[in-house]
Amino acid sequence: MDNTRHDSHNTFALMQAGTPLATFKKSHLGQLSVDVINLFDDKPMNIVLKGIPARNEEDSFVEIWSEKALMFFLRSPRNRKHIASGALIEWTAPRDTNIKKTANNMSEEELNALVVAPFLKLKKTVETMTTEAALLRVVAAAEVANRPEKTMLFLRGKLSLLQSGEMETAPGE
Repeated sequence: MDNTRHDSHNTFALMQAGTPLATFKKSHLGQLSVDVINLFDDKPMNIVLKGIPARNEEDSFVEIWSEKALMFFLRSPRNRKHIASGALIEWTAPRDTNIKKTANNMSEEELNALVVAPFLKLKKTVETMTTEAALLRVVAAAEVANRPEKTMLFLRGKLSLLQSGEMETAPGE
């Protein structure tokens, strides 16, 4: 296997994990032109960062996914000038590890346990659900588990109420 193909494979594996090797953020409101390596053809290219950095808008950042791309990025005269002047800064995203566990974001294992639980337990949990996506997951899992018609009617009824807007949803959802 040639080395370029191996590097690309590792880069795409990193991209699937969701953690870039390095991230740089522009530090001012104006547009900023930076040089990067195109991950698909390994050729240099120029991109323009346009977003509002104070709002952490996506187009205020450039993510670097491989050692080769990082080396190119740091050696580019344009990028070196931006980094030296403070117009481009290395940035580390804050990690939000305090995601509140609710019925809406239960794991697949919890969902599978719920749909085979007694009806009253299922009903109590479903009553706390506030998103269509969560209810759709429960309905699909209940169908696979071949739940009784009474259970399916209840679940579809709750889903219908939520879709019609008659059921209250949580703030921000």
